[in-house]
Amino acid sequence: MDKVLSTIYLKVKSETQTLTKSAIAQILVKIIYSSEKRMSLKDIIASYKAFTNRKCVDEQIITELIENLCKNSEIQISSKNEYYLSPSRRKQICKCCEDSANRTNAILARYFFEVHTEKEVIRQWFQDVTLHFFQFFSDEWISDLLKTKDAVIHSKDSIKDMVERRTRNIKGVDKKDYEILPKLFFKFLGSKDSDVTAYLWEYGTSAFSAKLISNTTGIDALTLDVFKGSKCLLDTNILMFIKLDASKFHNALISLENTFSTLRIKLGVLYITKQEFQHKIEHQRCLTLNNLEKFGLDLTSNANDDFTQSAIALHCRTSEDFVRYFDCLRELPEHLNETLKIAEIDDSKTLLEAIEKAQKSEHKIAELNNVYKSATGRDKRTSALTHDVGLIAGAEFLRNDDKWFILSEEISVNNYSKNKPTVSGLPLALRVETLINVLALNNGGDSFDADDYMPLFASIIQNGFQPLKDTFVQEDLYAIYEMNQQIALLPEEQKKVIVQEINSKRLKGESEDKLKVELERAITRGKLQVHDDLNEAKEQLSASKKETQRQKNRGDATYKVLRKTIETQVISKYRKRFWGRIALFIGGIISIGVMFFLIYSWIKNNFEDTNSQSIAFLISIVTSLAIELALGFFGFFNVKGIFKNKKKYIREQTEIELNKALENDELN
Repeated sequence: MDKVLSTIYLKVKSETQTLTKSAIAQILVKIIYSSEKRMSLKDIIASYKAFTNRKCVDEQIITELIENLCKNSEIQISSKNEYYLSPSRRKQICKCCEDSANRTNAILARYFFEVHTEKEVIRQWFQDVTLHFFQFFSDEWISDLLKTKDAVIHSKDSIKDMVERRTRNIKGVDKKDYEILPKLFFKFLGSKDSDVTAYLWEYGTSAFSAKLISNTTGIDALTLDVFKGSKCLLDTNILMFIKLDASKFHNALISLENTFSTLRIKLGVLYITKQEFQHKIEHQRCLTLNNLEKFGLDLTSNANDDFTQSAIALHCRTSEDFVRYFDCLRELPEHLNETLKIAEIDDSKTLLEAIEKAQKSEHKIAELNNVYKSATGRDKRTSALTHDVGLIAGAEFLRNDDKWFILSEEISVNNYSKNKPTVSGLPLALRVETLINVLALNNGGDSFDADDYMPLFASIIQNGFQPLKDTFVQEDLYAIYEMNQQIALLPEEQKKVIVQEINSKRLKGESEDKLKVELERAITRGKLQVHDDLNEAKEQLSASKKETQRQKNRGDATYKVLRKTIETQVISKYRKRFWGRIALFIGGIISIGVMFFLIYSWIKNNFEDTNSQSIAFLISIVTSLAIELALGFFGFFNVKGIFKNKKKYIREQTEIELNKALENDELN
């Protein structure tokens, strides 16, 4: 969608037209330079057609450019109206071409000498890879040229992938160079060498020229898709243009045949249009024969209408000639030109009923007459108005099932169409001039994709037709780059809406100036929407961060309360256990003392001889009890806990209990 939007933007942007003329002028100068003899305007136009691969070109623009080149002394004109270059100008261009060739040789010798492939093959490979580099990475090159210095670096992997594919595609490249050539090319791109800069500028401006020229004669992809497989209803005036060689749109219409065939567009005529066509032919027949009888051939032939002038061009001189002429004219054309058939559509009963119903509707008659009157200031003839209502009704009926549109020059039909929605991108009706413009039929009937500029780009490089160094400036290239960047920032859905809106207006015949304004407004609206969405996202992110911080603060407070509670409990347990063990120890000492006293009293009362052996026995018993009491005390109380630092012990126990509490909370 980016390419489609970019193509449409280039078509309607007024600045682009000036740059396009500069690009064409450079090719015209090089065409004259490449000729060994002086050239007529006809020769130059023919050579330009051949170079750009177009059957027809806008000869008026070519003529204007040639005249401007003469005024600026870029080229000279002889007394025989033949064009040539002055010796000094030819010498200047020759020097530029030699410098370009020497620069390429120097680059190949400096950056691509350590390869196994033959030099001539490397030269072809280098040209091919550079062409494709600018096809895919021209924006990165322009960005590095004007803004950053790392856009190409950021695309390193993609560039190497492209070079690897092209390297394997070039015949004659040694397989041993498949890995090294992409690396050498990227090293070449990153060089600050003045030769490299000048070489890339040549290719960059050549690609720019090719894009501009192709855009003037090509069709954007969306328009191609809109018209592919569609069907066209021909109005009465279009049938007249096809039949009458002297009509202003005759050549334009027959040139449609190739394009229509390529896009698989079918042609049809309603029975009411056939009737109106034959009635008009009969009316003109009577009028012409009457004039011929009254005023003779000399005065009759002075009539400026298409009927009479076409008859005179066919060497009609007598009444019999004119009768045969009108008899032949009365028959509908079978083909647009030679091969594309024009079918009569009258085999559907429901279609006929829809047409008749509309023609009997006073509301529809009045509505269409108001459209005509608002444009012309007068009412339309009843018979013509009734036909147009039927034509529109027939087209609308057919559009329910297929991609139909009316080709007509009638004001009422086209203005009515402008206020109606498109179907599958097609408006209800189109003018001949609009159709020619949107299908870029100034190339002689061939349809070119406007984005397919590579053949012309390659031709410019291969023939040495690169624009001279000062033809474009960096700001010219940046304007296109900035446009592409603006488009790239738009959401995909927004691009689709913009393209459809602008394409619809183009097909309905809006002028390029209005389209440019509408397109710029649409892109600006899209950018503002992106800006608003970004601000909204930032606000949501900020709110989210605040809420997260609030939750964190709440969580921190809860955590602190929980920790404090657990720490208080640990301290309380610690104190209880500590003083409980102390009391147990003291109680043990007292119990041992009492036991010692009781045992001693019992021994004394029961044994007369209280000697030292008895006392030793008593001491042994008491000592054993004291040791057991001490071991039991320290073992039961956890001696490590007793002798550890009190704060450290409390902190560690608090962490243990806190983790258990948090784990239990998560499980719950």
